Amino acid sequence: MVVIQMKKKALRKEFYMEIRKSLGRFLSIFFIVAIGVAFFSGIRAAEPDMRLSGDRYFDEKNLMDIQIISTLGLSENDVTALEEVEGIELVEAGYSVDALCMRKDSQVAVHIMSMLPTLNAVTVEEGRLPEAEDECVVDVDFLAGSGYKIGDKLHITSGKDTLITDTLTTDTFTIVGTVSSPCYISFGRGSTNIGTGSVSGFISVPKESFKLKVYTEVYASVDGAKELTAFTEEYEKRVSMVTDKVEAIKDERQQIRRRELMDEAAEELNKAMGRLEDAKKEMEEDTGAAKEDVSKIENVKWYIYDRNHLNDYTGYGENADRMRAIGRVFPVIFFLVAALISLTTMTRMVEEQRTQIGTMKALGYSRISIAGKYIGYAFLATIGGCVLGVLLGEKLFPYIILYAYGTMYPHMDTYVIPYNLQYALLAVAAAMVCTLLATVSSCCKELREQAAELMRPPAPKQGKRVLLERAPFVWNRLSFTWKSTIRNLVRYKKRFFMTIFGISGCMALLLVGFGLKDSIFDIGLLQYHELQLYDGNVILNEDAAEEEQEQAIRVLEEDSEVDATAVNFLKQVSIGNGEAWKDVYLNVAQDREAFSDFMVFRDRRTKKTYTLDHTGVILTEKMAKELDVEPGDTIYVKDDVKGEIPYTISAVCENYMEHFLYMTADVYEQGYGEAPKYNSVYYSVKDGGKDTIKSVGEAVIKEEGALSVSYADDIEARLDDMLGSLNIVIVVLVISAGMLAFVVLYNLNNINITERKRELATLKVLGFYPSEVAAYVYRENIILTALGGLFGMLLGKLLHRFIVVTVEIESAMFGRNINFNSFVYGFLITLGFSILVNGVMYFKLKRIDMVESLKSVE
Repeated sequence: MVVIQMKKKALRKEFYMEIRKSLGRFLSIFFIVAIGVAFFSGIRAAEPDMRLSGDRYFDEKNLMDIQIISTLGLSENDVTALEEVEGIELVEAGYSVDALCMRKDSQVAVHIMSMLPTLNAVTVEEGRLPEAEDECVVDVDFLAGSGYKIGDKLHITSGKDTLITDTLTTDTFTIVGTVSSPCYISFGRGSTNIGTGSVSGFISVPKESFKLKVYTEVYASVDGAKELTAFTEEYEKRVSMVTDKVEAIKDERQQIRRRELMDEAAEELNKAMGRLEDAKKEMEEDTGAAKEDVSKIENVKWYIYDRNHLNDYTGYGENADRMRAIGRVFPVIFFLVAALISLTTMTRMVEEQRTQIGTMKALGYSRISIAGKYIGYAFLATIGGCVLGVLLGEKLFPYIILYAYGTMYPHMDTYVIPYNLQYALLAVAAAMVCTLLATVSSCCKELREQAAELMRPPAPKQGKRVLLERAPFVWNRLSFTWKSTIRNLVRYKKRFFMTIFGISGCMALLLVGFGLKDSIFDIGLLQYHELQLYDGNVILNEDAAEEEQEQAIRVLEEDSEVDATAVNFLKQVSIGNGEAWKDVYLNVAQDREAFSDFMVFRDRRTKKTYTLDHTGVILTEKMAKELDVEPGDTIYVKDDVKGEIPYTISAVCENYMEHFLYMTADVYEQGYGEAPKYNSVYYSVKDGGKDTIKSVGEAVIKEEGALSVSYADDIEARLDDMLGSLNIVIVVLVISAGMLAFVVLYNLNNINITERKRELATLKVLGFYPSEVAAYVYRENIILTALGGLFGMLLGKLLHRFIVVTVEIESAMFGRNINFNSFVYGFLITLGFSILVNGVMYFKLKRIDMVESLKSVE
């Protein structure tokens, strides 16, 4: 019993001594596991943390779940009817109107809305909320560049033939504060049918500032929705279920509202006729106006939206989806490299200590006790790295990513970063399995041999002739050290392949980081400067008379600043191949020649251009891939009246934003049996100036036949803003890959020197100077780094292609390109870390003791 206890005590002492003796190796396993686990669990946790943070913010601000807008307003009876819908928790009605105001030297459109009691709560950034009818708070982002300040007077106009005072109690408001709104979390403020067609900011006023008889919109919160996380399937289902119930009462409420308006108009008519005896002439006039009011009453139409109608809200969810896609792929590769290196380290450690294992076995230690030392060593280093990795990774990486997106969502300052047990356990389990299995496997391999065999050193690797020796005109010109280097690379095949794989993995990860930037940030330039060449797009008012629409087109065509125009039909439709159905924008050209000035159809790879003709349709690339169709195949356009209309694909074209199906007017008419009702006009200006583009749009939008106008520059800027937040995310990926590269190179070099101590000591005995011994090792490292870097370029390109396809959102296609500079940067960073590690290893090489190393076998 005493002997057993002494053995255990000695083994424990040996265990702790081993950690102290090989602290560098222990820490290398610790840190490589920590980095791998931190990156894996941290990046994976970023996506749910984004959703939780967004959900917390929207809940705090009581963002609506459902919005109802009516073409002829909503009455108190409508509000009451909505309150009675099952699943509706709260209903609040409000008013809004678009108006014009001066910003510096130009007029811009603003959205004026009444403050609600609780829903869509604005946050005061500076100043206070309005208390009087002539006070307002202004969008903090709008005020920053407007030239206004708190205390100034803001004068507004309607931007139409009517007076703004028909809607509001005053046309001049005093600015008493600045606010942010959960309805506008990014930089976009929507579109309008006044001014330039773009809304520049919002203004909030008291409910009493409006003098409308009916509400312009009603907002509702759904019972139980607040307890669910936004952007999740559970939340969407809950809101959708209640939205369906609101849809069920829509027809009835539309009819009731129209009857109310008819009754009001009839009452005015009766009043006018009743004043016949007092003023016959006035009665006839009142009878500009009452009969005309009755005749003008149209069918009421409700529009029911959920949060997805808010572009900023949807964009935030799409950004979370991108992080989920990145988290599914990038960390896995990162973790595999880290796990493989830690696995290699433990395998080498057991192999190096075979003599010690044999001695312990000869002294009577059991196999379990001997293996326990190495398993415990691996367990302690791995579990320590796992704990540190989870503690830091699941707080640091999500915070950095949320902070990065804060540049795009500056007023969403709510960060919810809990520890995610699922990803933590997954990372810990994977790390433990990799290192412990490798340790157990190595121990079992060594412990199968007899003690006497283990105490003898393994036979040295045999030198072999290398392929280069068969080329004597090259081989004979190499120095002795270069010949030794080449032979050593071939002799230690295991180290050769492990080093190459480790370095290539790091190089691939670096290349993916840089490549993502190339692929993602170029799409705006490609889309709006090479493929879609319009400066502005005017959407015609489909409710206006045909003459009014034609007048809007004429105003555009006759503008002296306009260079070219192209009338087209633009509508969202569903297309399919008989199995899957997808939404695309159907774009029908009125004039092929004019249309070709604005749309370039080309193959992404070959750059071959196509012409829109009468033989078929042109489909954008990503949609063709999703439907698994190619030129010559037939697709079907779903129509409520015509059913499924077949069209032949004549070409597939390069495209990055949204999905389009292009055809000529003749092809459209062949399928639909009627000519398209054109509702869109592209235009370009002569000087290409932003001010000119918007002044042209401002002139057209005044026409009754024009509904709104959008500008390519604005769309590109919003795209750049959206993608710009990925900059920091990509920086995180690159820095993390660089850190991994350093640890991997350090670890592999440490193993290399440790297992070749006798060889290196022999060189010292033979008279090699420390710098020459170092060069002997460095030469191999640089060659392996170069080979690993080259192989990593190939691996990185394949990995990049896979990740780009994975992180793409539904409505966009990212580029597949990696710029030449990215290859250079990735390789230089890898080479730089290799040189840095070589510098660190110099001191380890210098400390090799010649006598101790040469007699180590004994």
